[in-house]
Amino acid sequence: MFFALKIIEKFSQQQVGVIGDVMLDRYIVGEVERISAEAPTPIVLVRKERFVPGGAANTAANIAALGGAVSLFGAVGRDAAAAHLGDALRSCGISPAHLVASSKPTVEKARVLVSGHQMLRLDREDADYVSRSVEAKVIRAVRLAMPKWGAVVISDYAKGFVTEELAREVVRLARKLGKPIVVDTKPRHFRFYRRVDLITPNMREAEDTIGEKITGSSAVRAAIQTLSRRSGSGILLTQGADGMTLFDGHRVRHLPSAAREVFDVTGAGDTVVATLALGLGSGATLYEASWIANHAAGLVVGKAGTATVSLSELTSFLKGNA
Repeated sequence: MFFALKIIEKFSQQQVGVIGDVMLDRYIVGEVERISAEAPTPIVLVRKERFVPGGAANTAANIAALGGAVSLFGAVGRDAAAAHLGDALRSCGISPAHLVASSKPTVEKARVLVSGHQMLRLDREDADYVSRSVEAKVIRAVRLAMPKWGAVVISDYAKGFVTEELAREVVRLARKLGKPIVVDTKPRHFRFYRRVDLITPNMREAEDTIGEKITGSSAVRAAIQTLSRRSGSGILLTQGADGMTLFDGHRVRHLPSAAREVFDVTGAGDTVVATLALGLGSGATLYEASWIANHAAGLVVGKAGTATVSLSELTSFLKGNA
C-alpha cells in the first residue's frame, strides 16, 4: 500500500505522450413522457447536452486528472465535433494543438440517456486509415516530442488513425529512447506491436486474438502467455468484475477487482492505461503499476459515463483500503 502512495506522489512530475484514436463522447440527457404517433418509439424531450473527451482523448484526460502533463496526438475532422472536442480537452487542461485535421469526420459517440439509463447510442466514424501525409506529419511531430516524455501510450481503437507504420515507428522510437510504452489495441492490430512493456486486452479482445474462448483460471494463464509469446510483451488482461491478471514475462499474478460498486464500465480501459503509463514513468514495476491501475479502475467504474479519476480520489481510495 505504502509503495503505491510513494509512486503516485511522482505522477505530477510526469509527462506522457498519448497517440491514438481520439473521440468525442456526446451525452444527450432528456425525459420521456409519451410515445410518437409516427412510430412505436419514445419521444425524448432533450433537457441538456454535454461533451467529454473519449477514446485516446479520455486516456489523456485521465492522465491530466491524475496530475500528469500530457501531449495528445490524433486526428479530427473539419466539423463541429472537432470544435466540441477541442473545448472539452481545454477544459481538462489539455492542448488540442497536436490533433491533425483530416478528410475523415471526427469519431463521435452520441448516447441518449433517460432517467440515468442509456436508450440509444449513435456512432459517427470512418475507419479507413488516414492519408500518408497525415501519417508522416504525426511521425515527425512524435519524433520531436518524445524525448521529453516519461512514458508513451498508444490507444488504438482501430478507427484509422494508428497505421501499421505509425505504430511500428512509435514503438521503435520509444525503445530507442528507453521510454516505457503501454498499448491498448484491438485484435486486428495486435500484430502491429512487438516488444512493448505492456498490452492491455480485455477478455473479449483476448479471445478474438487467440481465436478461442477463455474459461477458468488455467485458460486465463495459458491465454496471456500465448499473447505474450506472440508479441514479446507483458500482458495485463482486464476481466471486468473478476479484476485483472498480469504476466510480466516471468510470472502470472492475479489482482482481484478493487471496485466497491460497478455503475458504468465506459472508458475504464482508458483509466487503466493512463495510470499504468504514469506509474511506469514514475519508476514502478509492471506489477506495482498494474496494482495501482486496478484501484483506479475500481474507482472509475463507480461513475456514470465516460469519466476520469483524480489524484486526490485515488489517494483517498488507497488510504481507505490500507
